[in-house]
Amino acid sequence: MKKILFFVLACIPFSCQENSVEKPSLDYSAIMTNLDLVLGNTFNTARLAGKESISITSLDYLKANYYQSNLDLSGIDSKLSARASSALDLSFLTPFQEAIARPFLEDVVEVEEISDLSGIVAHFESAIANSSLVPEQKYQLYVMCSLVKQAGILIAEVQDDLLAGKINGEINVKEALRAGVESLAAGAVYGAYVGATGGTMTVPIVGTVVAGVGCAVVGGAVGFVTGVVGSIASQLFWD
Repeated sequence: MKKILFFVLACIPFSCQENSVEKPSLDYSAIMTNLDLVLGNTFNTARLAGKESISITSLDYLKANYYQSNLDLSGIDSKLSARASSALDLSFLTPFQEAIARPFLEDVVEVEEISDLSGIVAHFESAIANSSLVPEQKYQLYVMCSLVKQAGILIAEVQDDLLAGKINGEINVKEALRAGVESLAAGAVYGAYVGATGGTMTVPIVGTVVAGVGCAVVGGAVGFVTGVVGSIASQLFWD
């Protein structure tokens, strides 16, 4: 009897170790590559939309090409139109996420030269990677990271078109990024509210995420794209 008991106890730690080995870790480099691609395409799609339909166009693109869910985020357009440009509301994040994200976003809204953005983005990406956040929470911050990176690429392209004489006008980088961050917060708060009733959302590589987190991610992405592209469209005329 003692021999049987000893054998059972000896197997317990081995079984636990085996289960932990079987659970795969997320490939964050693949997540960032995927986000950069889909969010870059979202910016390009939004740029071709009429100014009044930027948010709906962005939402439709993400729904068709990125996430799978039957949760209704179509009301985001009115929420973004009514956004307030006061204190930055990051209530859709956990306190630990906010401790990393708020300094980043506060730096972003003060950027005046687009060349200064890459260092801020790299520092944020490193902070996410080295944090003890759970994978789903890291993913949420990586979306912010990719959004800002893709905004920088778009703004740089517009500046090149200005120098080449393809479009006329002048672009205020700080104004465009501030509009993006303010709309990101408004869209994410709304998305978290929509997803609070429960459910799930599926996104590439990460898989299934809690509806509150997933809707906050999509709402924030739509908000940021709408804010940046809408601001640039207000400053310039482009084809």
